[in-house]
Amino acid sequence: MPPQASEPIINRCPECEQEIDVSELSPFAKIVCPHCEETIRVRTSLGPFHLTKMVGEGGMSQVFMATDSTLNREVALKVLHQSLTRDPTLTAMFEREAKLTASINHSNVVRVFTVGEDQGYFFIAMELVDNVSLEEKISGQGSVPESEVLEIAYDVSLGLRAAFQAGLIHRDIKPGNVLLTREGSAKLVDFGLALAHGGVDEVEEVWATPFYVPPEKLDGEPDDFRGDIYSLGAALFHAVAGRPPFEANTASMAELKEIKAKTLHLRDAAPHASPKLAKLIDKMMAYKPAARHQSYDELVDDIGKLLDDAPGGGSRGGGRKVAERQRSSRATARMAAIGIPLVVLALGAAVYFGMSRDDGGQISTPLVPGGEERVLDGGASSATQFRAARDALVAGKFESAHTQFAKLLESPDLKQPTQSWTRFNTGLSLLLRGEEKDARAVFAELGSSEGFPESEESEQLIDFFGKIGKLAAEPLPVMPEAMETFDTTSMDCVGLLVCGLKNWNESEFESGAKFLIRFSEATPPESYAWINEYQILLAPYFADLEIIKELPRPDREMTPEQLAEMQENLTLSITALKTEGAAPRLARSRMERAKRFLAEPPTKPPATRLADGTLPTGVPAMGDKPPVPGNGDDPELVSIEMELVGQIASGAEALLSQYQFTDAGARWDAGPFKTQRVRGVVEAERAACDGAEVFLTELTKWLATSEYDGVVLRREGVPLDAKITAAEREAVIVDLGFGGNRVEVAELKPEWLLDLGMKNLMIGDESNVSAKPEIWAGAAWFARLHGFSDKAEVIAGDVAGVSNSFRKHWDALAPGDQPPAE
Repeated sequence: MPPQASEPIINRCPECEQEIDVSELSPFAKIVCPHCEETIRVRTSLGPFHLTKMVGEGGMSQVFMATDSTLNREVALKVLHQSLTRDPTLTAMFEREAKLTASINHSNVVRVFTVGEDQGYFFIAMELVDNVSLEEKISGQGSVPESEVLEIAYDVSLGLRAAFQAGLIHRDIKPGNVLLTREGSAKLVDFGLALAHGGVDEVEEVWATPFYVPPEKLDGEPDDFRGDIYSLGAALFHAVAGRPPFEANTASMAELKEIKAKTLHLRDAAPHASPKLAKLIDKMMAYKPAARHQSYDELVDDIGKLLDDAPGGGSRGGGRKVAERQRSSRATARMAAIGIPLVVLALGAAVYFGMSRDDGGQISTPLVPGGEERVLDGGASSATQFRAARDALVAGKFESAHTQFAKLLESPDLKQPTQSWTRFNTGLSLLLRGEEKDARAVFAELGSSEGFPESEESEQLIDFFGKIGKLAAEPLPVMPEAMETFDTTSMDCVGLLVCGLKNWNESEFESGAKFLIRFSEATPPESYAWINEYQILLAPYFADLEIIKELPRPDREMTPEQLAEMQENLTLSITALKTEGAAPRLARSRMERAKRFLAEPPTKPPATRLADGTLPTGVPAMGDKPPVPGNGDDPELVSIEMELVGQIASGAEALLSQYQFTDAGARWDAGPFKTQRVRGVVEAERAACDGAEVFLTELTKWLATSEYDGVVLRREGVPLDAKITAAEREAVIVDLGFGGNRVEVAELKPEWLLDLGMKNLMIGDESNVSAKPEIWAGAAWFARLHGFSDKAEVIAGDVAGVSNSFRKHWDALAPGDQPPAE
């Protein structure tokens, strides 16, 4: 897989010639230029191909009609979604599909011209086929006339023979993969599941469409070309009868075996079929491969004879025409092994979308393929799948590992202790991705003793899973004393890894590192030697800890020159960080703070500094003046406790920047604090987090029902002109004109969220404060926590008039000469 583009992708607006960062926008996306407000499309070229129209979109790719500027021809350009280029498995599948298809040069196989990469996108340039699929033809008209079925059978057989002579078995023949051109020929498409003849399938699951899968595949027999003949026969059966050969709406291997073992005759389903055609298809669909055609030459000859005997010799000119086509196709097939020279970078598998032309000759609405594929059970064993997922984890492929572990968890046949170890590793993979909140939900389900065999080892495992499940599911960091409960010479030492990653992801970096160090010193028993493989995961965290220790902390007292230099240092630090989650969040939050301080000149005189330029100890993080003790408070104890408050505030910093207010608020439950002053501050900080959560929750509820259509501002990237079609607390779905796209709420600009809430939740004059005091209070806290002090003070002034508790909490966090009133 080629390296990801590190530089931003810049386009120029064709209207105003101003530069626009389009790094996060997909090809052909429609946006409003932020400079001139004209509606434009971005990134309309990839390599030498100029995109002219999007004609289809699937879960993995988009297909465009494009012009090849070097050869002046139209092509179908299949483009892998950029988000999937991070998964080497998917890009390898995309690349493999292109290589295999390109190795066949035959008129009855859709051609691949070239592949490439540009601006972080991988693409395949394919033959632009003016077509409908056989599946669409069946859906539109029911059964297909016998003469047309014979011609389709002949063309597809020639294409399959060419593929076989190039060393390939297709393995996914179905009506949706047969394209019928306006000129009257049939073309075979989608070699994404193809296999070299005599090769071994590296994918142990059975990927197939139940209606057309050959019965021997269900028994785990090796694939050969006779399986493709069976699948083609089943597709032809469907075309003649107007329905599939089996009622097979099941993914159960056992049920399918039983269904396909029944004797099948075409004329039972299609009495109108001629005896000769029925005999041909029945032979192609024989249960035993030995009873089918034993070569493609034999199959082609049989179909050719039926075409010769058809009235008029078939619509393509009778026996002489057939013989000419046979000679021509054999000559073409000999060229198949030569293939097309390729410079393959990285691609990805996707559905090929057929296209049709309207009377004006323009590409019209793309056809929608049907026939959803299923994953049949009975594939790889759970142990094999578990080892594959664990190997992905050790290799640093955390997203792939999580997907594999999560999929394995869905298996109803998963036995203990593999089930619990799978859940454990599912949570572990989330922690390694920096998704601690999601990991907590997984670990919360760990610890059941159900299904374990009775043994001493099972008792140890049940105790371990119960312990680590409880610790990892807690919203607060694991306390240091828990370290001593893990035996570094037994298998439960791997719990140290989970505790260390959990604390790290909660921004308790030094505490987390201590757990990780203890894990690095562990010596698990030989029966759990695989735990040692996880040691390789530690190095990035130890390296990042050194960076975090030196991470600069901006404050308002710095000069613009100091803040600008700090921004440069923080940029370098972000680039150097190796781990996901908390560390880069902390660095980015400090970067945002430095930017904000640089943009907003200080409004208060700088605090007195010591000779070395530092602020005196005891200056609280939330104000510019030392805390004022309450009645009876010990000033020295207040100072000590305020230092702890500062540490908690620092730990909550990254959570607040990502709008994780509930988690940030939980940190303020740490206590107990003894001084009246500090208890008031801590209570107020918790109220701030709770209030901001109320505001954001209410705002996302409003977005879920408002049908908002307008500009959407993200922290990074250009403004989006989009409609929000759905929303929840964690994410919104935005439609840019070609389908919904998920955008995390954490990616949205806080000032945009605040303004949107003030305009739509806080409607009316000051009298509306009494009607919705919790929303107005939440907006004030949200504004304060994100540095919008002017707006915060204005809103707070209104809320304080109707809520004494709010005024008390607000004053507790404002610097002053008197303690807050009780």
